[in-house]
Amino acid sequence: MSNLKEEEIIDLFLILIKDFFDLINEYIDVNQLENHNLFLITGISVLRNSFEYSLIKKKDLVNAKIYCERTIYYYLEYIKQALELDELCLNYRNVSIFINSKILNEINENNETDSLILSLSQEKIINKNIDIKKMIEEADIFINNLFNWNNKNKINYYHELSNNHLNMLKKNFKNINTINNYISLLKEKINIADNDNTKIINSICNFIAINKKKNNEYLNIIKKFYINEELLKEKYEKMKLNDFINWLICYNNHQ
Repeated sequence: MSNLKEEEIIDLFLILIKDFFDLINEYIDVNQLENHNLFLITGISVLRNSFEYSLIKKKDLVNAKIYCERTIYYYLEYIKQALELDELCLNYRNVSIFINSKILNEINENNETDSLILSLSQEKIINKNIDIKKMIEEADIFINNLFNWNNKNKINYYHELSNNHLNMLKKNFKNINTINNYISLLKEKINIADNDNTKIINSICNFIAINKKKNNEYLNIIKKFYINEELLKEKYEKMKLNDFINWLICYNNHQ
């Protein structure tokens, strides 16, 4: 069997997230949901947990896909039944505990069946040098920054965002740690509006992909956000977005 690359693993993770969004309306009336953000954050969280744990335990994408598809079904079916019982104030923490426990127990119990599935599929196995937990953690940070959860929106907004922009993660994954550090610190210093968020993230991804700097050079760039915090806020508030992006890139590229 050949070894899987990180990009192949991330590709499946993104496909599963998009499948989750696509299936929501088949199970529930989203207008009945009181908190769209919490519904999505919990759903993506249990999906991420299943994906990470199944990869660690099974070492292949065939079984990971099977268990994550079950996770999506269990979660949406749980929410559907809760709404049918008029449980409008859902306790998402309890939902998360229930789904995580259920799927983790299944992963631990089905060793013989999963081995048979793997042997019949001739599927690649995960390279032992890949740090699965770190890889999924970095993907999770990028997704949270992209979805900008602090600015609460409806499910349709996030669904469109997923369809149009989630592939940025796969395209830029080789630089993901640097990108996450850059974007997370920028968000820590300024409140980025939703209509600016994807443009800024895309610009930063392109900037880092084009500029072949060493990690310590990017760290120096990031440190400048601390030193010049007021200047950063002033530029974002007063400049048009394209001008701000150009300033941000040029300023950091020539310091």
